[in-house]
Amino acid sequence: MPLGNKEIMANNIRRLLEQRGLNPRQMALELDLKYTTVNDWVNAKTYPRIDKIELMANFFGVQKSDLVENFEPSNPTKDSHNVKAHSSNEYELIAKNYDAFVEEFSNMFSTLTKKQQTKLYKAFKKSLKHNDPERKTLKKPSDIVAKLNNNQNELKQLTAKIKTQEEEIRIGQIAFEILSIDDDDIEAQEEIKTKYSEEDFNKAVDYIDNLENQDDKE
Repeated sequence: MPLGNKEIMANNIRRLLEQRGLNPRQMALELDLKYTTVNDWVNAKTYPRIDKIELMANFFGVQKSDLVENFEPSNPTKDSHNVKAHSSNEYELIAKNYDAFVEEFSNMFSTLTKKQQTKLYKAFKKSLKHNDPERKTLKKPSDIVAKLNNNQNELKQLTAKIKTQEEEIRIGQIAFEILSIDDDDIEAQEEIKTKYSEEDFNKAVDYIDNLENQDDKE
């Protein structure tokens, strides 16, 4: 039975804490969080908000995906297409949740008093590592919203890049399947045309043409 999101998050937090010789209480103190909140995450009782996931990622010095994705030891024989597809789905979900969070946070931030904004700003800056270059970019409370918007754009660009790479791999696999067919195997040639859509087949043919053009240049 596959693990749920809470269990995956809990396992990853425990793993990262153990790697650094820390316990949940120490992490709660470092991040200025309630111990009961952190303990609930570690015991898979609740799931942290996206801003808390980012907070923990900065604390551990890892990517957010290292917290939300099921950890598996490196396996070089694992199909690269499946790995990329899984990453894309995860990033797409994070991006969708992050959009909602940024909008909610921006609306909330605008309703705060100057004093409340300053207090939040100091807490947010404190959550970043001292050697984190982003600390230098936070010079006033409104910079928090600017940083979140910047992260939002970077996440969208990364998601788009991964999806593009997935598509290139998928078309490449079709192309190499076409190339593996013997020139005199008419039946197999007709079969592969019906196996894929006309659009995908044409993309694969273009992929092959590009490979041949590159060989000619060399």
